[in-house]
Amino acid sequence: LSYYILEYTLTVYTDLLYTGGPVIIDFMDSFLVLFFFILAMVSLDFSNKKSTAERENLLLTTAAAQA
Repeated sequence: LSYYILEYTLTVYTDLLYTGGPVIIDFMDSFLVLFFFILAMVSLDFSNKKSTAERENLLLTTAAAQA
């Protein structure tokens, strides 16, 4: 979906795909893959931090209830 949105944007609002810019034609897919890889890494880091915070909260709640 994002590839088609990017392609639509580049064809409607610019003429980069029509002029045959080598950077756009050769590396557009690579840029998208790199973007999604970075997005996945950030998402996993956020998920890991959230899980750690939830475990710490559960441990503190349990310790407070036992005290």
